[in-house]
Amino acid sequence: MRLTSIAAVCTLFAALMKCQKLPSSKESLDSMMKLRSQQGHIIRANSDMFKKYIKTKHSKYSVVAMFTAMGPRTKCEICPHARREFDILASSYLKAHADADHPIFFAVIDYSEASEAFHIMKLNHVPGVYYFPGGKKRLKSHTYAGMRSGYNAVPMARWLAEISDVKVKIIMPVDLSKLIMPTIVATIIGIITYLRPDIVMKVLGNKVLWGFLLMISVLVFTSGQMWNIIRKPAEAGRDANGVKYIQGGRGGQYIIETYIVMAVNMAIAAGFILMNEVQSVKKGVIKKALGGIGLLMVTIFFGLLISIFKMKSHGYPYSFLFL
Repeated sequence: MRLTSIAAVCTLFAALMKCQKLPSSKESLDSMMKLRSQQGHIIRANSDMFKKYIKTKHSKYSVVAMFTAMGPRTKCEICPHARREFDILASSYLKAHADADHPIFFAVIDYSEASEAFHIMKLNHVPGVYYFPGGKKRLKSHTYAGMRSGYNAVPMARWLAEISDVKVKIIMPVDLSKLIMPTIVATIIGIITYLRPDIVMKVLGNKVLWGFLLMISVLVFTSGQMWNIIRKPAEAGRDANGVKYIQGGRGGQYIIETYIVMAVNMAIAAGFILMNEVQSVKKGVIKKALGGIGLLMVTIFFGLLISIFKMKSHGYPYSFLFL
């Protein structure tokens, strides 16, 4: 009776192990190659595919996986941009390394289709880009620092080259739609220059116009708009207290935050302009009023600027008017 029970347990255990048996490295490679041929250079993976072909130990290939959440309920604003740049990285790799002996596959894992994979990786934010080196152990460097480097194809390719020694030359797709507006503007300027060169000379010699354009340029660059173009940050953040418009720390920023900083800098500049132009006003009452308004604007908004800096630089000991 005891032998019969032992045999039954052994049979059940063998059957269970057979059901949970993972494919071999060769079978996994064949399956991934088939999926890439069917779906293109980006493989959409669910939780089962993640456990079977990506996270498991396989020595014949590696995987770069992007975790996203582009469902209607999640509303990840940066995920579509990151997904497009990841697609450029994958297509650029495939054009140069399609016949590599140890191929790298690119997979996208969306929360709506693979929530279990998120739990396995213990993820609580998106997007995230991770490198799975096959039979080797994952290292800290195998996690892409998107908040610091930005979700663009070029820095992601640089990161991939550092961790895998596989260099990918990014081939950007040609977007002809971006040339439409510059072409129209150049055409209009050319026509006006040909028909009325006197108007063009008046515009080019207008000091107020050049001063305005110069001030706008300074405000754009000092508020961090170039960061928005390069890094594609989120519009705002959220924590336990609600919506956040100022991102803590100097390693990042929100889009709304840059516009707040631009508005504050613009108000400070306007205050200085009012104080500078007071000398051209003849009436004493108006002169004092404009000077007082300018001084008040510089004082208040400079205090706000210091407060924003203090929010981002934790431990900064100084403040002015505001905490």
